[in-house]
Amino acid sequence: MKKQIFITLILIGMISIFSINSQAQSGDNNVGRLSVINEYGTFIGHNTVGFTGVFVVGYATPSDKDMFGLGVAYDVGENLADGIPLFVNFRHSFHPERKFTPIVNMAMGVRLNLSDPVDNFGLYATMASGFHAGIFSLTGGVFLKSIGTAKLFPGLEVKCGFRL
Repeated sequence: MKKQIFITLILIGMISIFSINSQAQSGDNNVGRLSVINEYGTFIGHNTVGFTGVFVVGYATPSDKDMFGLGVAYDVGENLADGIPLFVNFRHSFHPERKFTPIVNMAMGVRLNLSDPVDNFGLYATMASGFHAGIFSLTGGVFLKSIGTAKLFPGLEVKCGFRL
């Protein structure tokens, strides 16, 4: 079941990316554009090590410096039950006109805990920085995840991915 959910999320992400690729790359500088981000990485924290995959769809401003979006992710870790975070995302690119530019990323939302039907909603928050090189990105930062309202898991994460 866990693998099926993860594969389904990846397939939905890839289908969405390819279906809107032409729209995302056609740029009229007077209006913003649809922006799609797909990232994968590892995390380590309070008694846990794991893997996460993130998919964000949002609006990039006309200057392409800021992006506001809605995201969904899948994360799994040792001592951290499988979860599906649903969150709002903000990203800022300092010099989008350059091929290599620093970025900051902030996200906050809820984390659906798949292993406990009673206490199934928790917290999801992350703050990261890194860079974009063309469409590729690498970020690292801190996170706070919870299993319901009982356990908090702070830690560090590193993700790489791409943006269209």
